[in-house]
Amino acid sequence: MTTTRGQHLIGKQIGSYVLERLLGYGGSSAVFLAQGHSSGEEVAVKVFMPRSTMDVQMQKNFYQRFLLEAEAASKLDHPHILSIYSYGQDQGLPYIVMPYMPGGTLSEYVQKHGPLSLTESQHYLEQIAAALDYAHEQGCVHCDVKPANILLDGAGNALLSDFGIARLMQPDAAAAERAMKSPETLMGTPDYISPEQALGQPLDGRSDIYSLGVTLFYLLAGSPPFKAESSIAMALLHVHETPPPLGLLRADITLGIDNVIGKALAKWPEERYQTAGEFRDAFAEALVSVDYSEACFNSPEAYCADQTSSWPVFQIFTSDFSHYYIAAATTGFRGHSGYCQVPHTFSGTLTTGISYGHCFPILTGYSGR
Repeated sequence: MTTTRGQHLIGKQIGSYVLERLLGYGGSSAVFLAQGHSSGEEVAVKVFMPRSTMDVQMQKNFYQRFLLEAEAASKLDHPHILSIYSYGQDQGLPYIVMPYMPGGTLSEYVQKHGPLSLTESQHYLEQIAAALDYAHEQGCVHCDVKPANILLDGAGNALLSDFGIARLMQPDAAAAERAMKSPETLMGTPDYISPEQALGQPLDGRSDIYSLGVTLFYLLAGSPPFKAESSIAMALLHVHETPPPLGLLRADITLGIDNVIGKALAKWPEERYQTAGEFRDAFAEALVSVDYSEACFNSPEAYCADQTSSWPVFQIFTSDFSHYYIAAATTGFRGHSGYCQVPHTFSGTLTTGISYGHCFPILTGYSGR
């Protein structure tokens, strides 16, 4: 009969806090809900507890990561970065005291509720983008941005946590390369890793932007873009393969939204958004076109009759009329669907004049709602 790692510490005092309940654990630590011995304040206490199967060098690496998390996060002060109250060692156990986040992780939230709406995803993207831009301005690259490292408070706010493998941006390429090749350097989570991180190349804030792009993909799809049977295979997918368009998975994902996510997931850092704020703003702008298209579906007479930018094409049909083509607009905007007649004013064939992702230049009729 096995005992869950960390259970033996429940009821014991670490620092000035009494451990009350095990909240979760990973490869090197366990997190407890704890209460201040004298203050009664509820906090989360992370205790370094490596698995017994780890060899001495691996335990040393994870211990250094544990200390780095405490030191790095304690120097950052931002409303969407999980703060560190204190850290130290008690009874031979290194620990970190943090605010208790009753909402759990963003990963758990998606597992419970399924893929998020565009609006809710934008809400979390804005907050984490602000946290990353602040960290990058302080010279800190997180290196492990993922939904499991984003915690939710009781008021719908997201906070970035776990700076255990964070790195300082190096002033020169040689220093960056030495840092990456250090034996203490630990790879991020394969599902969310950037191509340059997978290849062991020097990192800057644009690596976090890639991981933030994968995180947004997860929020909208309910799963990361790639699946593989091993960490190495997963890393190679991030290096070589293009993620599937989200528009194939959700009808409310426009070409504009897919393009924004695609740019965040570009293989080369210089082809991505250069700041998390740029990514956030581009996504917000892409959502404006979704709102417009939705308005078109809800009131086609008012919006569709003579607009020059309307529904993106989903499927193309040839009509029985000699002067018209019928094109099916994207379906899925709150259950609406329909067809619009498009005058044959294009040069050449229909498919050269209008194709998937393009918008109708002229709309003369509507049916099939």
